[in-house]
Amino acid sequence: MFSFTYVKIGVAAVLLLGAYAFGWHSRDIDFTKFKDKQKAIVEKQIAENEAKEKEQELINENLKQTYEARITSIHTFYTGMLNSSSRTLSVSDPNATITVNGETHNLLSVAQECAATTEQLITLQDWVNQQVNLK
Repeated sequence: MFSFTYVKIGVAAVLLLGAYAFGWHSRDIDFTKFKDKQKAIVEKQIAENEAKEKEQELINENLKQTYEARITSIHTFYTGMLNSSSRTLSVSDPNATITVNGETHNLLSVAQECAATTEQLITLQDWVNQQVNLK
């Protein structure tokens, strides 16, 4: 009825299918472990990035407030010198002018613009240094 050859072929087929299933399952377990490990790494990196973003926002806000306060101080100082009627300040003539390329400018206004530009550069340098120091 049944030949012994068919039994051998059946047993061999079952063994091959079992070996294939076992191999696939072991690789699937390894891959699942790998995916879980990668997911944990990604979540950790996302948390670190969010923390750095918050720190950068704080740096930006602090420097912005400092910059605005300094610019206001510069503006107040030079406006006070321009509007001063007394000669107690170190400027001999608050209405002194300078001519550059045929255009006449108030000397104190030019000084105020220079001071504001210098403050912008200093603030930019502070910002770059603080961004570089983020780790």
